[in-house]
Amino acid sequence: MKILILFVSFFFTSTLNLIASDSDECLGFIEKEYNFTQDRLDYETWSFEIQHAENEDCIQCPPLIYVDNFSSDAGVNGLHNTQLIEINGEHYLSYKNDEDFISAANKIIEKSENLNIKALYDEDDIWDLEGLEETDISDDNNEFEFKIFDIAIDKKFKSLIPVKFEIEVVDIQVEDKSSNVRTLLDIKYYYDLEEFSKYSLDNFDFEICTFDEQYIDQISNKIFIPKLFDVYSGTNIKNFIDINKKRKINEISLFKSKSIVEIYVNETLLIDSKPINEFSKFPYDTLTTNISLSPQNFISSDYKFEDWERVEKNALQYIFLDEWKLNNILFTENALDRDFMIDIVTNNNELSEQLKSLTTKTMNAFGVIEYIDIDFDLKRKHQFYTLKVIVPVFFIVLISFTTFWIRNNQIEAKLNLAIVSLLALIAYNFIVNNDIPKIAEITVLDSFILISYLFTGFCTFISVYSYYDYRRDKLTGDFNPIDVKLRYLAPLAYILSILFFGFLIYNSIFF
Repeated sequence: MKILILFVSFFFTSTLNLIASDSDECLGFIEKEYNFTQDRLDYETWSFEIQHAENEDCIQCPPLIYVDNFSSDAGVNGLHNTQLIEINGEHYLSYKNDEDFISAANKIIEKSENLNIKALYDEDDIWDLEGLEETDISDDNNEFEFKIFDIAIDKKFKSLIPVKFEIEVVDIQVEDKSSNVRTLLDIKYYYDLEEFSKYSLDNFDFEICTFDEQYIDQISNKIFIPKLFDVYSGTNIKNFIDINKKRKINEISLFKSKSIVEIYVNETLLIDSKPINEFSKFPYDTLTTNISLSPQNFISSDYKFEDWERVEKNALQYIFLDEWKLNNILFTENALDRDFMIDIVTNNNELSEQLKSLTTKTMNAFGVIEYIDIDFDLKRKHQFYTLKVIVPVFFIVLISFTTFWIRNNQIEAKLNLAIVSLLALIAYNFIVNNDIPKIAEITVLDSFILISYLFTGFCTFISVYSYYDYRRDKLTGDFNPIDVKLRYLAPLAYILSILFFGFLIYNSIFF
């Protein structure tokens, strides 16, 4: 039975590497000369059309702009289906009718590589401008609920490609004494390229082609491959240098579907993150980790927020961490809009002019930047420290308190017990020291160990003082009254001190 399973497994694995009606057809994708990489997928024009206003009751209304290619620089910057006021200084109200203005505007668009466009925005679709003078249309006019929006467009732009994708957290590892969290993501992309579909359907007879590691490099150099990037990777020099080493494309597949060829890409992305820690609560602390991903060379939809459910997010339930428990994993989608970002940056006096210029240039190029935040908490499993550090230390301190039950004339026995307890505490601390994070701030565990040292050392000092006091006052009983009182007061004070200082440190009060 095992041999049969191995045979079937081997058969499917080897067969699925190149699945097609003819394997030579799939190899043709590797051997033939063609190029549909990102550099090739640049457009110099977009579908830009000016039409009459649709409301016949409007005596004088701005013409409508239609930008059919939402991937264009024009579309993402908000000019789709808006009402036009001006193009390169040619003002609509300076013309008697729509026909004259549309004719003049189309000539400007055809001849110019750079367009400066002024559009009119409002909650309604049509504005009645009858009787208004040119000077009446301004941002300061509070009588009408509209605003004028200016934008400069370079007709030579890079088209952004719509891509659907799935993200799955498959593994998490805490490193470097809890100072680094390494997260392994599995990402699947689904998309099609119009020109590549035409080329494939005309030149290859296939149904499905799947390329594994053997062919990844060759096929990646021939077609566009989408990428998500970690927003915070550039803030860490090591991550920034090694970012390509932490990305691996596992599989690329081509599926023929009627008039298009769907492309499937599966990759793994390894991300190092600096978590927000609560080391003061150690070993009852939590690591809060944030990963922010953003498309590097594609868009995933037409920037309609209601469509964002297309992105599938998962975290495998069987992720097992030796020292940590995964809690509260959360995926959040959002976007940075061009107008919103530029307004924030330009009005922030703390930012440099270089950063303002870079942000403005970036947002003008992309219009909207999507990002997905992955937030999760890692709760430390404290059982190791509780059972193997706290309980033994607590037991050693309790043993040291038995010195108060030894007769006062047996000073050697009392001192031996107190000193041995102190040495045992020191030795045990050295043994577990490698398992404790090396941090500067005092933690709950630190306070517990320090208090334990203090009370164990206190037993040594009190044993010497008790013997001195006993001899000085020429007491006749077996026990010094001090010892009798401390039999109960010392353990009680020890436990209360642990709880009191542990509470203060855990809640960051005075520490």
